[in-house]
Amino acid sequence: NAVGSHSGTITIADPSGSNAAITLNVAGTTLSNTLFLKPTETPSYDVRTYKRIVLQRTLPMGYSTITLPFAYDIDLVEGGAFVAQLELVTHNQHDGYTLYFRKVADGVMQPNQPYVLYMPFEITNAEWGETAISSPEEQSVSKNGWTMQANYTPGVSMEGKYGIVGGKLCLGGAGSTINAYTAYFIPPAEAKGRVRVAMLDNDGTTTYIHSLSDTESDKETTAIYRLDGTKQTALTKGINIVRMQDGSVRKVLK
Repeated sequence: NAVGSHSGTITIADPSGSNAAITLNVAGTTLSNTLFLKPTETPSYDVRTYKRIVLQRTLPMGYSTITLPFAYDIDLVEGGAFVAQLELVTHNQHDGYTLYFRKVADGVMQPNQPYVLYMPFEITNAEWGETAISSPEEQSVSKNGWTMQANYTPGVSMEGKYGIVGGKLCLGGAGSTINAYTAYFIPPAEAKGRVRVAMLDNDGTTTYIHSLSDTESDKETTAIYRLDGTKQTALTKGINIVRMQDGSVRKVLK
């Protein structure tokens, strides 16, 4: 009930001993114990100010990526939903790159880590909340030249990077961006087309969610030239020099 200025430490006692939430009124402003975050916000806050952080976002039906600023009990993800971690990346001439994810059956989603999330139905304005707060720090998981990166800053450029959009693996083009609290894939420099993502079950079942083929990658072409340097609007008979949106260049024989 004290009013006025104070320098130093203020100790607040709870006479009832109930450990109920306490609201502080400072200079007429109410400070909440809970911070609500949205995918379009950057977590530029003092985590010591809040007892609980809640992330609000729409969880689309199908596959997407997610990263949380706090640990979360996976047992609370029900109804056929699951999260998965990057376990292995393989490469061969026939299939190209395959990113294998292992379903996490139980335990805890670790803070600041990138995951693939599967939802059997859409949930609008879902709330993920936890009292054990971790200061968000971008972390990554790398396998065989591929990196899955956690993200806490909205508007990050996705040009030349991969993300799961609408349940499909997509290569970001010029001008594409990503929201906060969403993970993305950084390919090795030599990766060109033929990329797919696979989910591994503990019973040995493998589910491929999408393959990004060379044909689809051709849609990301920014310029086509003949050997003499003449710019073309489409592939012409003979050897073509094709520049892709990720800056790479390759020769294509038609």
